[in-house]
Amino acid sequence: MSTGLIGLDWGSTHLRAYRYDGESRVLEKRALGHGVRQLPAGGDVHVIGAAKQAGLYCVPGVATPTEAFAALAAGADALMVGITFLTLLNGIGNANTFWLYAALNAVFIVLTYWLAPETKGVTLEQIERNLMGGKRLRDIGR
Repeated sequence: MSTGLIGLDWGSTHLRAYRYDGESRVLEKRALGHGVRQLPAGGDVHVIGAAKQAGLYCVPGVATPTEAFAALAAGADALMVGITFLTLLNGIGNANTFWLYAALNAVFIVLTYWLAPETKGVTLEQIERNLMGGKRLRDIGR
């Protein structure tokens, strides 16, 4: 059985899971009556265990460190905006707050382009040889 995607929707009243094929068609849908506001005694661990028992799990094809770093960066970004937004809004005004965030995004785009290695079209063996050969991380895909 090949799975294109598993989608989880943990709402306030239910946990729903959808299994999609490669063309984004829903192959299967399941729901549990445990939402964020209705956690049973075991909390989120119990809900995840119940989802596994109901067959709402999959083994991911490849879990890469890049995905973990991207999730960490997105969480850190959301946290920083959440912490600073109202203070900046009251301190420097609407337009300046959004200009500041736009400028920070531009800086981070440049840093990403400058620091992130491009590995398109390069085999894992070549990347490993480059890393073991002492190449800079930015140059491992060349």
